[in-house]
This record gives sequence, structure tokens and C-alpha cells, in this order.
Amino acid sequence: MRQLGVEAARVRMLRSFDPRSGTHALDVEDPYYGDHSDFEEVFAVIESALPGLHDWVDERLARNGPS
Repeated sequence: MRQLGVEAARVRMLRSFDPRSGTHALDVEDPYYGDHSDFEEVFAVIESALPGLHDWVDERLARNGPS
């Protein structure tokens, strides 16, 4: 993202929206070379972060309005 000119302060890791992920486990692993269970695990990781991401977007829209 930085190579695209996005300010570092504006970049968030997806797992940072999941309070259960902790501060050291922010990467979402690439399941491509794994098996079906690896894809299921990644799906669960992404699914766990979505409520927090949704809340964050709602808060931003309520504060700043849609752009």
C-alpha cells in the first residue's frame, strides 16, 4: 500500500479488527499450498474480523459522513 502512496497511518491489518487475534497475530496466512482445512481456517480468521471492520466503517461514516 505504501508503494501506492497510501499513508501508513491509513493502513490497517484486517485482523486488527478482531479483538481475539491479539497484537502479534495480525497476518492472514495464505492457504494456497495447503489443504481444505487451511482454507477453512483462513475463512474463520477473516470472518472473525468482519464485525469489527463493520463497526469501524459505521463509526467513520457516522463521524465523517459518506464521501
